Amino acid sequence: MAGKKRKNSSKDDVEVIESTKPTNGSSSSNDVSVVKPKPLTKRPTLFIDEPIVVTKTPHDRFLSQPKTVGIVGAGFNGGQPREGVEHAPAQLVEAGLVDQLKGLGWHVQFDEKFPTYESLRPTVDDKKEGHLRNVQYVSNVTKSVADTVAAHAKQGRLALTIGGDHSLAMGTISGTAAVYPDVGVIWVDAHADINTPETTTSGNLHGMPVAFLMGLGSCGTIEAFNWLKPCLNPDRIVYIGLRDLDTDEKRILKHHKIKVFTMHEVDRYGIGQVVDMAIQHLGPDCPIHLSFDVDGLDPSVAPATGTPVRGGLTFREGHYICEAVYGTGRVVGVDIMEVNPMLGQGDELSQTISVGCSLTRASLGYGWRHNIKALADAGFRVLVPDMRGYGSSSSPHAPETASLQVKRQFAQKNVCKDLIELLDVLDIKKAVFIGHDWGGATVWKVNIHYPERCRAIIALCTNWTPPADVYRSKEEVLKVMPQAAYTYYFGTDAADRTLSKNVELSLRVLLRNSTSERLPFNPFRDPSVFERMDDYDKQLGPLTSMTPREFQYYLDTFTQTGFTGPLNWYRTGLYNFEDELGKPKTVSLPVLYVFPEKDPVFKENVIAPMHELIKHLTVKRVPNAGHWVAAEYPEQVNKHMIEWLTKTLPEHEKRSKL
Repeated sequence: MAGKKRKNSSKDDVEVIESTKPTNGSSSSNDVSVVKPKPLTKRPTLFIDEPIVVTKTPHDRFLSQPKTVGIVGAGFNGGQPREGVEHAPAQLVEAGLVDQLKGLGWHVQFDEKFPTYESLRPTVDDKKEGHLRNVQYVSNVTKSVADTVAAHAKQGRLALTIGGDHSLAMGTISGTAAVYPDVGVIWVDAHADINTPETTTSGNLHGMPVAFLMGLGSCGTIEAFNWLKPCLNPDRIVYIGLRDLDTDEKRILKHHKIKVFTMHEVDRYGIGQVVDMAIQHLGPDCPIHLSFDVDGLDPSVAPATGTPVRGGLTFREGHYICEAVYGTGRVVGVDIMEVNPMLGQGDELSQTISVGCSLTRASLGYGWRHNIKALADAGFRVLVPDMRGYGSSSSPHAPETASLQVKRQFAQKNVCKDLIELLDVLDIKKAVFIGHDWGGATVWKVNIHYPERCRAIIALCTNWTPPADVYRSKEEVLKVMPQAAYTYYFGTDAADRTLSKNVELSLRVLLRNSTSERLPFNPFRDPSVFERMDDYDKQLGPLTSMTPREFQYYLDTFTQTGFTGPLNWYRTGLYNFEDELGKPKTVSLPVLYVFPEKDPVFKENVIAPMHELIKHLTVKRVPNAGHWVAAEYPEQVNKHMIEWLTKTLPEHEKRSKL
């Protein structure tokens, strides 16, 4: 788990974190952490486990209009010779990007226009500058983009630019720097794009934007770019994912001591540590501009792009970068560049468009999509990490036949450690942890393994199960809880194969039976149903408990990631038991338990024992709600959480909005 450091917090800072993990292995694992905005003295943090952390809003450290994004649809291809990138902004918006961002709680400023920039094309042939191509045209367009981005930044909005080719970064980053002169840049790309007029062999300006932003070589002497002054120092940019470098580019990077993480470093250290080091290099206090060229991803992930290079970032790694950078609370600008709809057909095209949308969502948060904005508007700070094995976090394969060491990676103690390390990176001493399903189990375990970091707990669905003195067999468990049969099935390799065979059908079964929509069978009591899902396909139909676009998000994600990561959590029962031996059976912290009365797994009989074991327990019921209570009944869940948090946290821990 990675993130950039925020302002140093005082000893008494408390974070509230919210988290959600699916019992059925199908949910997105966007954990939410809630944190009350920091006053100048003390401030509490809310951690929502299952990756959400709420503070006020991650971005109000620099943005005067938090959760407001200005979209710049920059359909421009003049920085390189291939046609097609000019169509990408319209196609991403047509794929539902604006609605997806609104669903995340963002206020979107967008005029629904996609300028072609033809009016900025010189009426006479571009004056030649050596062998550089389209110099005046690129200058005119990037100057226009710079003005637009700067206008959004001056209004306190996050500027999201959808390209277009990567020469546009001359405009996006200079526009950001006009308002935030100390901005740091994280540049995700297969290429360094730092050739100078002297070193370029192609003359294509999409391979030169960083050199122009730094004023390297003769960039500053080109008359057409008189408006562009050097605005990026070599120590204010970090590259991730490089693997196709010209000899001169390597020399330039080395000479200027620019921080670079090639794919070799990603393989060596892992994406989490790479992002940590990138963030640490920029320092704890600067605003951040994330510029993402989709060719930084492997062509198997994003094939429809102009200069694909094999051996790139995986789907998870690319999204992890976006989510971790977003989690710093310092993002002021984002670029998504080089999607080319004319270089892919059918599945290749739809896959790349989908990845472009999902990278954008990851850059601006997803997860508890119905709850983040309400918590933020109430004055809390929300952190949203993907848990181990979910979404964009690492997901090492741990089959039922795997070694003890491999399986233990997914034991609850290690998962809790991930959250604590996130707190450490953000300089947070304590947090309120909020979780659903597996995330609910995790927030309970944080209190077991790291009680000194836990301020309070909010659990949705998942009840408190005290550490056992004796490990119970499968037969003993199912005798008292037959609806848990699926948990044993999900621990098998057969489950992985079956669910992955038809991802869409698997999700329709898993998501439907976990809501108030009912199925003609019960896969939780009789998991053999999963082997016969095709027989029920015609009976199921579309989900009514979520929009088609929401379902498509889950489908896109699990099509890319598979089910291995979530299923690994079901293979750790013995190790969790061993790690908890001798731990306290009672809970002394304040706890809010949100109980959906129609949950197919967690029943009424879990509540009474909790009253005996938890000193400060509040139970709130949500009638008619199924397992996905936060998505089905967000107004009720938000009301319960906000009222309880406001009442539970002492006045000196509460913060007004920044």
